Amino acid sequence: MLNPMSEREKRRKRWKLVDEDKNSFLSKNELFNYLHLKYSKKFKELEVNETFAEADANGDERMNLDEFQKYMAKNLAKTDETGREIKESDLETYFQITLDINKDGYLDSKKFAYC
Repeated sequence: MLNPMSEREKRRKRWKLVDEDKNSFLSKNELFNYLHLKYSKKFKELEVNETFAEADANGDERMNLDEFQKYMAKNLAKTDETGREIKESDLETYFQITLDINKDGYLDSKKFAYC
């Protein structure tokens, strides 16, 4: 099993993206871009890659149902927006019907990006 990326490594990767002109300082514009991550495609890609790497426990660049369920159980809310408990079978159904489009039993990072 691969070790997840350390927080220091994550910060370093983010810094490299934020410091667009590579001068080791942040301008107001660069900081603005960083603070508004959800509007930036490159930050979305970075977040997807980081999250996928954390969920892909065996490092094979594909997430199976077991890895997906373990990641979701660890990182997401235990109830839905109505207060109903989210069960393992709910995650299995979501994975199989909604996420695993080609029905191969795996998500790659591209499929995962659309979750």
